Amino acid sequence: MHHRTHLALSAWLLSALIALTWTPDVASGHPSPGDLGFVQGTWTGVGYQQDGDSQTWTIALTADVAKKAFAIAYPSLNCGGIWTVEKIEPNRVWFRERITYGKTRCADGGRVVVTGINNTWITFSWFDAKGTLGAWSTLKKESP
Repeated sequence: MHHRTHLALSAWLLSALIALTWTPDVASGHPSPGDLGFVQGTWTGVGYQQDGDSQTWTIALTADVAKKAFAIAYPSLNCGGIWTVEKIEPNRVWFRERITYGKTRCADGGRVVVTGINNTWITFSWFDAKGTLGAWSTLKKESP
């Protein structure tokens, strides 16, 4: 009976730990682990690229998490497309980018990692097919 009590207590403690781990940290404004909600809304910023000579360009991300719709636009490059979720980690989402317009002005098939900073800021890192970092930005939330 003593062994069962320890097992039950261990199971309860493990459940409590998991519940605490997955609870949103609303007071600090940090995104919830394993949750796409922190990406919800419209985000804008300036992208930076280092490939010979430094380049900058504008970024606009519109994320509708409920519909799993993630539209990316690079207005100053006149190109954009959609992102598809590949992997969700605590405060981080990995997307595959597919350029649907302006294909001659933007690289297609990149992998984007979005990391939640707080309710106002996320980071954007773009990797090419070989896994090399090609561009980065910090995006500000413009609307929910």
